[in-house]
Formats: sequence, structure tokens, C-alpha cells
Amino acid sequence: MGSGDDTQAARGDQAVVPEKTASAFNLCDYVPFSFFCGDKPAPTNQGQATDDVTAKWRGYWDSINRNEPGPLGPKMDFPGKAPEKPPTVKDPDRIPIQTKPEMLENFDRLMRVMQGGDQSTNQQIERPVSEKDFKTSFARELLAVGKMHNMDFDSTRRLFMGIYAIETGGNGGHDIVPSNRSTSALGYKQLLMPTSMDLIYRYNDQITSRLRALADSAPPGEREALIQKAEFMAKLKETLQSEGDKFNPDRPTTDETAKRNFTEIANSRLPTSFHSDTELMKGRHFASAIHALNLDKDIGPIIQSMQMHDLLKDYDSLGVEKSMQTQIDQMRVEMSRFDSLKTQPDGERQIKEAVKGLLDAAMKRKDTVLTASLRDSLQPKLEAFAMGGPFGPFTQEERKALLGDKGILHLRSHEDPSTTQRALTANEHALLLKIHNGITGGFTVDNMRSAALEVINLLGKDNAALMLDPKRADWPTPNSMTEEGYRNNELVRRRTSIELVLEIQRQRLGEKGSLTDRAGNRDFNMIFSKLIAQDK
Repeated sequence: MGSGDDTQAARGDQAVVPEKTASAFNLCDYVPFSFFCGDKPAPTNQGQATDDVTAKWRGYWDSINRNEPGPLGPKMDFPGKAPEKPPTVKDPDRIPIQTKPEMLENFDRLMRVMQGGDQSTNQQIERPVSEKDFKTSFARELLAVGKMHNMDFDSTRRLFMGIYAIETGGNGGHDIVPSNRSTSALGYKQLLMPTSMDLIYRYNDQITSRLRALADSAPPGEREALIQKAEFMAKLKETLQSEGDKFNPDRPTTDETAKRNFTEIANSRLPTSFHSDTELMKGRHFASAIHALNLDKDIGPIIQSMQMHDLLKDYDSLGVEKSMQTQIDQMRVEMSRFDSLKTQPDGERQIKEAVKGLLDAAMKRKDTVLTASLRDSLQPKLEAFAMGGPFGPFTQEERKALLGDKGILHLRSHEDPSTTQRALTANEHALLLKIHNGITGGFTVDNMRSAALEVINLLGKDNAALMLDPKRADWPTPNSMTEEGYRNNELVRRRTSIELVLEIQRQRLGEKGSLTDRAGNRDFNMIFSKLIAQDK
């Protein structure tokens, strides 16, 4: 979810719950993650609890941030109202996130120094002629990655379109960046600067081999350019190695340490090795120059497809399919219990109470999109569905009230003081699952694969392993996260682990409940179809 705050539980850096107590640990003060956090929190007197609720919250985090006694440890539930995210103050030492023009200028500066001022030999960022061209190249690379993981073409298409919808809203271009410059997220996969550097370093052989393979089948004019790009990318690994070692002399750059070393470069004001009488590149500028390669029409799609390869490797190694199936089975048990109410003497009353209660909970949220007229039109339809009838049909406004960002499916099972939402009853929660199941095409591993991959993308492999463990499905998300990562990410707050997966699934489908209702995904769907037809 790169369009949000980079603090997202140290996204991609696999920062497992630290051993230190929360009062002694701040993720944003930890060098490898500090550039994710933007401006620094304003100083607070953490030694004094302003009230009993804050004291409980402090004790809760202290408990979670200590080593747990076993593989799962004691389950911690939400305390009362959580304190607000601390105010921020401007950090005068922080280098701003680089804009696209600045990234491209930094790349040109880097090339001038690397080539000793001989601009005739400079490597250039070759922008695509059109968005369709870039999408076609990216879709081609994704189909190749899917084949590496024994996925059929249609599964690869649906998987990526789901992730693209989550990352960009299903409309983003190859050069999309956050409008508020809150992160360095870039492109269809919303890669961050350290991730780009890490992928180029670890998958350098694959990237250069792919460029040479493209050169073999390209017309003469394009062949030379692709060969030059392959040679440049091969040399770039040596550059990344030397800079990673320079910035971290006590931690040599390897596949295991690359991401952490490159994160420190991306956050640094220290000079790199690239300087001349007129040029001086600091770490942050160097990182943004490498990041700009995502904009190249040939190199960018390959880099970003390698990140998909990374996620699928983690997905397979964690055994996520088995975990997701277990969680789906657990949700089906809860829905079956609710369905069995129909056979009980007072079952109809209980079902109608659950429908009314769920609608009331949504209505009483201070940010609700549910109006009284929408509630009145939805209530009989949901009652009929809950009693075993068909799901819908719904008007566009009713579907928005169900699937929208402040709609019914946005509800949490726990109390959420920030939106004045009360906790849901067991029957209301089971009904909420039935609505999820009905409106998102059913709880299946295939349908939910994109959401599970996004959890890995969001939290990193190790934290995702905790979050996706079926034994933790009903555990509040902080049990598997660092304090700072939790507090800086609205997506995860006040949700259980399985609710996080379902919320990502809701965002994947959008207000209309369809992957192809958004222009960008419609384009990708047509491009994938054309490429798949050509391969037959």
C-alpha cells in the first residue's frame, strides 16, 4: 500500500516485534527505518500516564514488545481508547522525498560522474512511448514470473490486477507517486527506494539475462540499446556493492544485508563516492537516481516483476495457501453457526436483530456514509439474504454503502473509539462475514491470494508469518507488529489479523465490487488477454 505512510510496520524490512520495551524503542529513531517515518513525533512525557486508559495502553505495548514465552505467547486484547498518534514536528535534517524530475536529474548527475563527464557514453532513462507500451511490457514480465511459480496465465492476471487495485486504486500509471510526497513509492507496484536497490542487487543476473534475451529478438536499432542496458545493469551491481560497504563498513553487503544497507544509504545526507568538482551526490540522491530506473521502458517492468517474484517466494515458503484455507474454514464454521439460527424457534428474531444491529453500528459511526434512507432500503434485502435468500441485487448507492471506505464492510469487530463504533456481537460479526463472502465472490484461497500477498508486502515476511497464522486469526493486529508500525498505519488499527486480510480484500474490489470497473485494470485485462492469446 505504497500510497500511504512508509512507516507501514517497516514495510519490506521484516522488522519483527523488538525485544526492547516500547518506552525504550522508537522505530523512527532506528536508523534503517527512520526515513520511512517522515517528520519526527513531538516530544512527549512518556513517564507519566495522563489517565488510566493511557496507562493500560502503555502496559499493553510493554507486554507485546517483550519476548513472548512461546511461539504464540499470551494473546493480548485491545485496551480501552488508544492515545492519538503524537503530533509531528518538522525535522530540519530530513531530506525531502525526491520528485520524478529530481529523480531523473539525479540519475543524469550520477551518469555524468560515473562516465567522467563524457556525456556521449551516458546511460539514459528511456521513457515509454505510451502507458499502454509500459503496461504491455510489465504484463509480459509478470506472465513469465507466474510461469516460474507454476501459475496459469489467468491466475497470474487476476493476482496482479488485484494487487494493482490495492496499490494504486486500479488507475495508477507507471510513474505514479504519492501526491503529498509522503513516501518514495513509485509505479504499479509502489516500490520504495531501498526495495529498488535491493532488487537490482539481488536479481542482477536475472535482470541482465532478461535484457539480453529481449535484445536477441529485437530489431537492430533496439538491439544495441538493450545490450547497452544489460551491460550497464551488470556494472551497477558492483556500484551498489561498493556503496553499501562504504556506508556500512561493519556489515558487508550481501543478499541478506542488502535491504538494510541500502535503506541507510537512502536516508543519508553523507556523500557517496560519486563526486567531481561540480557534482556531489549524497546518499538520498544516489538512492533516488537508482530508483529512477523503474521509469525505463525496458528495465522498469523487469525490476518490478522481480518484486512479485519475491512475494510469491515468500508466499510459498510460508505455506500461506494452507494457512488461508484454515482461516477460511474457520470463517465458514462461524457463518454456518449463524445460518443454523433459521432452524431455531427464535432464530428469525435473532437474525433480524443482527441485521438491525449491524446497520445501527454503521449508522452511529461519526464518519458513516450510511443514510437513514439507505439503511431502510438495505434492511429488508439483508434480512432476506440472512434468511437464506439471494445476495442483492443492490443499487449503486447501496453497494457503496456496503463496500465504500466508510461503509458496512469497513466495520471492526472490536470497539473503535476513533469512529465511535461499538463492538459487534457474535451474530453481527457472523453476518458481516456472510456479507463479505457474498459481495467479494466467496471466501476461496484463489480469491484471497492478492490480499495475503499484500500482507507480506505490507509487513515483511517474518511479521506476515505471525499475522497469517490461523491460530492468530482473531488476535488484534498489534500482537504481530511493532508499536510504531501499528500507530502509523490506519489500515491495521483496531483490526484482528483476519479482518486486516478482509479489509485489503475489500479495497481490492473497490466500491463496485469488481476488479475491472476501474480504467487502469480494464486496460491491463485487455493487454493480458492479448498476450495470453498470442502465447497459445
